[in-house]
Amino acid sequence: MNNKVVLIGLGGHAKVILAMAKEKKISIDAIATRDFNPEKEFCGIPLISDEELTKYPIENTSLINGIGAIPNQSNHKEIFLSFRSLGFSFLTLISDHAWVDESVTLKEGSIVMAGAIVQASTVIAENVIVNTGAIIDHDCYIGSHTHICPGVTVCGGVSISENVFIGAGSVIIPNLEIGSDSMIAAGCTIYKSVSDWSKIVSTASMRIM
Repeated sequence: MNNKVVLIGLGGHAKVILAMAKEKKISIDAIATRDFNPEKEFCGIPLISDEELTKYPIENTSLINGIGAIPNQSNHKEIFLSFRSLGFSFLTLISDHAWVDESVTLKEGSIVMAGAIVQASTVIAENVIVNTGAIIDHDCYIGSHTHICPGVTVCGGVSISENVFIGAGSVIIPNLEIGSDSMIAAGCTIYKSVSDWSKIVSTASMRIM
């Protein structure tokens, strides 16, 4: 039996991943969406429900997490953990237009988008999004379920815990630690370490809510 590849989600993030899959000549057999309509398809790909996906043969099905990771929502993490608990595996994808050093560790389900750069000896844990044009320098650690948004710069030696959101265009200077479940707003420059569950909304004062 041929392996099937199913994309989960049909929002903007999923559409970008679909384009990446086409670029990499990965055939998507179905798209699982909560807005399932059996009479509809997208780009010629049939839509299925999440429930129908659970009936696919685990040993012959690979998933791609197309649910975007945004602040105050846990769908990206929950989808990954839910289907992993059922025994499914997730593909790890690197755009042909990204650059990832050969010494980088990239774990299951993580996705590196076009224009992104990931430098030497960095570890990217499970289910991470390294979005368009983001730069992660050497010797960094990016925790599971974290979203590095477009245009972010993570300087060398930074450790980011799990389930963190780094907003578009933000800069994190070298050797800092970002605590789990934190949110950094777009355009911030982070110049000191951040504790768990922090919300950084201002560079000027590093005000933490």
